[in-house]
Amino acid sequence: MASLRNADDPESGTPLNLLDLSDSPALTDESFKAALAGRASSLISISVTGCSELTDESIKAIGGCSSLTSLDVSGCGHLTDEALQSVARGCALTSVNVSGCRNLTDEAIKAIASRSLRNLNVAYCGKLLTDESLNAVAANCPSLTSLNVADCKFITDVSIREIAANCSTLTSLDVSRCKHLTDESIKALALGCTSLSSLNVRNCEKLTDSSIKALALLPSLSSLRIFGCRKLTDESIKSLAGCANLTTLDTTKTFREIFKASRS
Repeated sequence: MASLRNADDPESGTPLNLLDLSDSPALTDESFKAALAGRASSLISISVTGCSELTDESIKAIGGCSSLTSLDVSGCGHLTDEALQSVARGCALTSVNVSGCRNLTDEAIKAIASRSLRNLNVAYCGKLLTDESLNAVAANCPSLTSLNVADCKFITDVSIREIAANCSTLTSLDVSRCKHLTDESIKALALGCTSLSSLNVRNCEKLTDSSIKALALLPSLSSLRIFGCRKLTDESIKSLAGCANLTTLDTTKTFREIFKASRS
């Protein structure tokens, strides 16, 4: 539902700082640019999630929003690298969500990877993204706290090791359905990202008990999703019994029962 927060008020002089046009699938480039007109300089957040008709023309117009820090274009499937590159040149973004934008390549992610970036969601952009994207994030985003690369099929241990080595402030990571990942990258995360509190490795089928045993040593781990990790055994689940802060464990019913019994 579209909303304008702190909308321009002739009497108060309060400028618009949040433009939320989410879930407006019929929104056109012309309508979006009309909503943006005259407000670009004060905007700090724009969300057009689910506005599936928007093209690069709309997103390029955002490049003039010099105060913009948060951008959500998830589900805008027509967007290309050119749009994100234009935004990156004009804005110091701290939060970017491009999930479901399947036409984006590594060039778009490299463009938005900067020292200011703290939250990045590229889930379901797996058709074209590779380790090159995450290597750029690891090299340029030392303050990253949240990363979602779910279903990015070409991501491997190589880039996740780089994230582990360079993004020590990471607290939330989703690598579900990244089926090339092995114990090597998960153990690297356990060593390098000790503040990690939420991890989703659903359907990472190569992971074994050694990954989970390493994760069990994370002091702040509160949410772990391991459903579909078929090589795991009872030993993994028992090792998690000592995780005092673990409140969400997404796994099979049998494993959940083992976890409860191990804690009692």
